[in-house]
Amino acid sequence: MTDSASDGDPVTDEQAIRAALEHNWDLAISLNLKLLSHYKDSADVLNRLGFAYLKTGNLKDAKKYLNKVRLIDPYNLIATKNLAKLESIGEGEAPNPDSLQAAHVSPLLFIEDPGRTKVAQCVNTAPASIISSVHCGQEVYLKVRNHSIEIRDAHQRYLGALPDDLSFKLMKLLEGKNTYMVFIKSAEKNALTVLVREMTRGKKFANQPSFISTTSYQPYYRERQPESDKPDVTPTGESDTEGRSDNE
Repeated sequence: MTDSASDGDPVTDEQAIRAALEHNWDLAISLNLKLLSHYKDSADVLNRLGFAYLKTGNLKDAKKYLNKVRLIDPYNLIATKNLAKLESIGEGEAPNPDSLQAAHVSPLLFIEDPGRTKVAQCVNTAPASIISSVHCGQEVYLKVRNHSIEIRDAHQRYLGALPDDLSFKLMKLLEGKNTYMVFIKSAEKNALTVLVREMTRGKKFANQPSFISTTSYQPYYRERQPESDKPDVTPTGESDTEGRSDNE
């Protein structure tokens, strides 16, 4: 998406997301407002605005733009989750950083790079009571076992395991001193999907991407028709398969 505003260089989704990556929320608001002037029904832009206002403590405008998403897409889980978190704060209360933690989603989750990121469906997932307690965008961690790699949360709770072929590959790369960050992509009652991101490469694999690119890869930053395309994921939330709080 590009805003062909006449008062300067065109504004793109990439610039708006980059501002969020840098936690420059005032700039993120400015850029997304420019995009919104041309794509008023874009749920991804509206979600980004809502999240940026939330991060600046402007709960009134955060609710305003997140509610606009709900008008466009009543089942949008990005807006639904952040609105629920805002409602839990209460009118007139100052936002507590800890109270907004569940609404935070790492922008790194939504910038997929060929060769550097891999989306994986976990196997042997934990019970639904545990999976329902995690959220999209949450950072999780790799735990190397004898013949597999487990996914665990910050409290070392077991969430699931990576498929055998990916585990085998990553064990070799980790032995070579590569480093990775892992985020929850989606969490459902009996399913957990994670995104594994290469952060650094060891000397042994300095010129070797961690993951083989496929022809099905589509960059996030692409031209699209604002009224016909399904909203893309953004730094404010998660895919439409985002986690639910269903109990077993």
